Amino acid sequence: MFLILTIIPVQGHVSGFHDWPQQYESKSDIEYWAYEDGWYVSPVRSLQYEGSRLGVFVEKNSTESISLQARWITEDEDSQWSTLIKTFELPTSELLNQDLGETVRTIQFRTQNPSAMEYVEWDILSPPGSNSESSLIPLSPTPPPANSYLSQSLIDLGVISRTQWGAQTTTCTSPENTWYRMAIHHVASQQTQNGSVAQKLQQVQAWAMNSGGYCDVPYQYLVGYDGTLFEGRPINRYSGATGGGNNDGNIAISFIGCYDQSACQSSYGFYNAETDVMMARSRELIQELAFEHSIIINNTNIKTHQDWPGNATVCPGNAIINRFPELLSSVPYYYGEVTDQSHNETIVITLGEYVDVWVDITNTGQWEWDNNTKIAPYPRDSNSDLYDYSWLQSTRVSAVTGIIPSGSTNRFNFRLNGNQVGTYTQHFTMVQEWMTWFADTPYAGSPGDTAITFVIEVEPETSPEPSSEPSSEPSSEPSSEPSNDVNQPPIANAGIDQVVTQGDIVYLVGLGSLDPEGQNMIYGWNFVDETDMHLVNGNTPTPYFLASKLGTWGIQMTIFDNGLLAEDFVTITIEDALTEENALSDKRGCSSSSQTNSWALFPLLGLLKRRRF
Repeated sequence: MFLILTIIPVQGHVSGFHDWPQQYESKSDIEYWAYEDGWYVSPVRSLQYEGSRLGVFVEKNSTESISLQARWITEDEDSQWSTLIKTFELPTSELLNQDLGETVRTIQFRTQNPSAMEYVEWDILSPPGSNSESSLIPLSPTPPPANSYLSQSLIDLGVISRTQWGAQTTTCTSPENTWYRMAIHHVASQQTQNGSVAQKLQQVQAWAMNSGGYCDVPYQYLVGYDGTLFEGRPINRYSGATGGGNNDGNIAISFIGCYDQSACQSSYGFYNAETDVMMARSRELIQELAFEHSIIINNTNIKTHQDWPGNATVCPGNAIINRFPELLSSVPYYYGEVTDQSHNETIVITLGEYVDVWVDITNTGQWEWDNNTKIAPYPRDSNSDLYDYSWLQSTRVSAVTGIIPSGSTNRFNFRLNGNQVGTYTQHFTMVQEWMTWFADTPYAGSPGDTAITFVIEVEPETSPEPSSEPSSEPSSEPSSEPSNDVNQPPIANAGIDQVVTQGDIVYLVGLGSLDPEGQNMIYGWNFVDETDMHLVNGNTPTPYFLASKLGTWGIQMTIFDNGLLAEDFVTITIEDALTEENALSDKRGCSSSSQTNSWALFPLLGLLKRRRF
């Protein structure tokens, strides 16, 4: 008597076709297949639906070929064992197929090398009709290259063509030239094959064509979790994805992955969370396709798969459905509009002076701003001639405090310093730290890099008027040294690296810095990495801070002298109070709390004599 396991599927995308196999044999399942006469035989697998073609994806963990056989069981008899036909392969994956000759729902497998299989994904399908497009074709050693039908605008958007991702040549013949709506899907598969989105797409196409008997992958365009966009079924061929009588003129866009927490988790044992970049890139794709085909973007013309009538499906999954309104919005996630600024005319200051300015920017994007929303000088990540020590760092000026929701305005206050004589047109741009510059798609789009501008004219210091009274001071002897009017850059010395204990006050010493001409210098200190530790007197040669965070922290000192800049770095390592040495001291009966940090007893002049190498 056979052990019969009944497997219940989730609802497929198109009646009679699942665009990814829904049954799964794990490595642990395969290890328990029964050994019979040199073969390892699976239990009998019985489905609640039936079909006439078997499709099996085998994930291999070795280079050896997979020998996999199957037989199908009906009420009348058991078929003979049949070796499955390889119709597609990747370095670690093979697609095996077999036409069953009749409609069945019960299958059994056997193999001679189970250790070579990492896992098996399989299903029984019903190819649409008995025509040349649905016939089973063994793997071709050199499949012909696929044609691409991308417009130049889609190429410029970065859509990867069929030729580039390695598509099989389509066998679709029914034309489609009028597109007036869109449907949003998910593939209900893993996001990648061996880390490659393109290889997963190759598998999806092979499953549709070789197992499902369809003329191509059902979707016109597909989106990877990493934001990559792919050309799917040629845009001049009839769509085959949405069903329910809704394929006419309906561009199908599908996310590669499984994005329904309940259905995917229960059926496949996993589900995927959506990513911001895939949502942003698909939004760009929808906008471009709507423009090309004159489709008005609204809930009438663009729907999720389950919202088109006649489709009982979870597709595209709750993760996508919850964020579906984003896809129909033309507003970028990060968008700002400059509404006012303190100065629009040229600002005149004297060398060494500064001016306080501000700019009001309204959040007109979809997402709120936070303390990672910052103003920065343009060109990006470049030092400004107008740098002031009050800036966050040399390439970041000011940041949002708190949360600025969409529709609210934030005033950025900052200071511009007259470091060198001249006239400066300084542009400023916005950045969402670790995410995007506001001028860049797909997350943003405005304001542009030069939307915020201040013009600063720095004049030389005025010389005192010569006195008409004779000087009572004796004239000095003329110097024998030649005069050198060229301003030399300053020399920065941030002091020595330190190892301190958590809770100590750390004093930084930049007094070793000097200016060759002996002029006053402007100091600025900043932590290299983000931290909530705060430098006190960060605009002086000797700032300090509380060592509250364990780790090794880099601190940058920047000094300015008449427009010239110099930088140096110092490293502060903050250790736990109970270091190995202190722990040993406690064991010897010495209380660490009674000891004094010896470095704090050195005179300041002693610190200045030490140099880092």
